[in-house]
Amino acid sequence: MHLRAAFASAARAGVEQSALLEASGITPEQMLSPEAPVALESALRLWDEAARRSGDPWFGLHAGELADPLRFGALGYVIMSSGTVREALDAAIRYERVMYTGFRTTLEQQAENVIIGHAAVTEDIPVERHPIEFALATILTVCRRTSERPVRARAVLLRHRAHGDTAEYERVFGVRPTFGAEKNALILPASALAFPVRGASPDVLRSIAPIVEKLHADVLGDAPVTDAVRRAVATAVHHAEPTLAMIASTLVMSERSLQRRLADEQTSFQRVLDDTRQALTLQYLEDPSLPIGEVAFLTGFRDGSAFHRAVRRWTGRTPGQIRAERDGA
Repeated sequence: MHLRAAFASAARAGVEQSALLEASGITPEQMLSPEAPVALESALRLWDEAARRSGDPWFGLHAGELADPLRFGALGYVIMSSGTVREALDAAIRYERVMYTGFRTTLEQQAENVIIGHAAVTEDIPVERHPIEFALATILTVCRRTSERPVRARAVLLRHRAHGDTAEYERVFGVRPTFGAEKNALILPASALAFPVRGASPDVLRSIAPIVEKLHADVLGDAPVTDAVRRAVATAVHHAEPTLAMIASTLVMSERSLQRRLADEQTSFQRVLDDTRQALTLQYLEDPSLPIGEVAFLTGFRDGSAFHRAVRRWTGRTPGQIRAERDGA
């Protein structure tokens, strides 16, 4: 998301795209394909070049201010269908881990505050201010746009020095950042985590909902409790890996009662979970518009390696092989 946001913002500023890519050492194919790996050094070079060529001294800050979750694809769907701001933030952090953006966002909840940190995955590579300012501004903007209640920053910490007049930072963040801090972080009131999300938008639901609906239609012959569990899993898995406790609570029954009733139907919670994730995965892989990393994200995996292991266990093939066979069919 960092890389393509920089590229899109540069285009809006009138920066010539082919020259920007050439200066950054990134090919058009890498930019067009979410599956194509891009070295962190190249991505950071693109940020620097884009900011310089745009002539905007607050390039990253302004890119983050324009962040729209409706343009985030699979991540936008999960954010907009989250119940609370906390669920939306957890989804964004998991997406970042699955897609491996080269950056790491952390969330630390304290009694009165929640500290959302952001940094490159390695300290060996120096990171200029634009991608950091973009990330923190994006997080705050998304919280503001999705929450039913106003979200205000209590503080913003930036490791780099101030760039000129701080009025623009204060306008975007609502507070004057602390520069030269030990870490980069956005600090919100802890109460904001419980704020409800406005609700899913038809724009983001349209691409994913038919797959879930097809899965539901395919299992109508299941026994009553098994079908209910499968439906609950298919709905919940986009946000996190469903647990027995989570699904039992959704179905308003105890964990022990749910396990017993599934056993009566000759199955188990783990089997239904595994079967549902497998069915969703294979259907998502049929959609070439979904990068493989986003398929892993939408099926509740915490990282790409766990997803690849599961697909190989289910099918004996990798996700890439399954998609290549589909493309060659």
